[in-house]
Amino acid sequence: MSDGGATRSGKRERFRRRRSPLAAVLHTPQVLRALVRADEIWLVVLAAFVGACTGVIVHLMTAAAQFLHLLLFGIDIDQHLSATAQVAPLRALLVPPLGGLAFGLSHWVSRASGHAGQLIRSKPTLSTADACP
Repeated sequence: MSDGGATRSGKRERFRRRRSPLAAVLHTPQVLRALVRADEIWLVVLAAFVGACTGVIVHLMTAAAQFLHLLLFGIDIDQHLSATAQVAPLRALLVPPLGGLAFGLSHWVSRASGHAGQLIRSKPTLSTADACP
């Protein structure tokens, strides 16, 4: 009788143990795949979640672009750059090349420091020869 109690308490201890947040994040694709395969409604829920997240990201990108247009080109807050009747010629001439220079320098610095593409290089690739027996 004591063996059964010890076994049960051992099982309880294993279930009480919490995973690290990183392990939970890394395990998420398998959990989502199992949910979608178990019931098709989870596919709809997952699609709605992805669509909502995408909509939020697009809204944030639009707001950031509008803020930069306001800051760099001096347009009014309720105007869009493409609908503006007139932009200061010096700003129209200098902002695009200086923005490209800033982007190129940031890319060059990130490559020189070795951080560019670090996540992509850390994952092994699967070729078609590996997938087919």
